[in-house]
Amino acid sequence: MKCPVMYHLFKHEVESLALFSTLAVCFFSIGTFLLSCVVAVLVGYGFATQPLSEFGTMMISKAVWFIGLLAFMCFGWGVWALRSRASVIAKAEKETVRVRPDSSVTETH
Repeated sequence: MKCPVMYHLFKHEVESLALFSTLAVCFFSIGTFLLSCVVAVLVGYGFATQPLSEFGTMMISKAVWFIGLLAFMCFGWGVWALRSRASVIAKAEKETVRVRPDSSVTETH
């Protein structure tokens, strides 16, 4: 017989789980948007007539690298948020005490 595990969480733990989930979604969304901007500029460069305007040259030489770096930083922050959320969950699981229904012996999870 399976016994469902209940995690008793403090309010701040629940709030931190929600915060880390929200941060991960936001960072991954922003990173995806920025990466799509980089792809759009590069595809535009591929079909552009030569010579490029001053703005086009600046976008290819500087802005694409900056936006790409910012996108990967956002992905890194998203991974950080997911790992932080996982550590809160692991801490809650570690502090959870399971009670077996067939005996009065308790064990830590």
